[in-house]
Amino acid sequence: MRPYVQNLGYINLAPGLDGDANFDFFPHGFSGLILNLAPDRMIYDAVQDCELKTFFRFSGQFDSHRTYRCRTAHFVFINFTPYGAYFLLGLPQDEFRNSKIEMEDIFPKLKAFCTLLEDLGSNADVILRVLQSWLLQKARSVTSTSCGTMEYAISRIRQGSGTASVRNLCSDVAMSITSLEDHFKEKIGLTPKMYSRIERFNQCLRFIQTRPEMSWCDIAQEFGYFDQNHFIREFKRFYGYTPSLMQSSEWNMSKLITL
Repeated sequence: MRPYVQNLGYINLAPGLDGDANFDFFPHGFSGLILNLAPDRMIYDAVQDCELKTFFRFSGQFDSHRTYRCRTAHFVFINFTPYGAYFLLGLPQDEFRNSKIEMEDIFPKLKAFCTLLEDLGSNADVILRVLQSWLLQKARSVTSTSCGTMEYAISRIRQGSGTASVRNLCSDVAMSITSLEDHFKEKIGLTPKMYSRIERFNQCLRFIQTRPEMSWCDIAQEFGYFDQNHFIREFKRFYGYTPSLMQSSEWNMSKLITL
């Protein structure tokens, strides 16, 4: 599964025993599966201003900060590589951008499998083994080997910390701008430019956490932002807070699921 799945795990947090808490997510550049082990607890989507009752859902790429409000965070997660869900599950990623959809709604034939997962209750270890077995079966049935171009394009963006121009990337992979954008939207769910912006933000965030003594101006210059204001606007779009208020995001799930 290595070309398609980058990590998986289990999170159980109960920060607000006397009430609900905000759980933040920032864009991390890949889609994933989330299985809610407390499906009886309602989740409130603060961005779309609606309540969700979810169990086993597919989370597509998203391009800005998200906040959910609930009593606990008790779930199993599987993170795909940026192009993994397209090749492993056959899902055109641009159809799921900024969306979280129940797997049973996407694949009606999964009803029996979802029932099996539900019957396992909150046994995270067993659920992870069942999900791994299911994904291994999916991986064995993959016939396309065309993810090499996407893998190379992603590696070039990461090597350049998200600052390489789309035109240079097109030259590297021998594609026109239109063709590359179509491939990225279908297989990754974002345009090359947006994916690069998210990759730069994530690398910048990791850098800030290891270099807390650096000024925002120096960090902006280090990662090729036009100026400090541009850097702060971009940071707030993706993280939900300005750099100086990073600690306000006390329960940030993206930090945990990207370890």
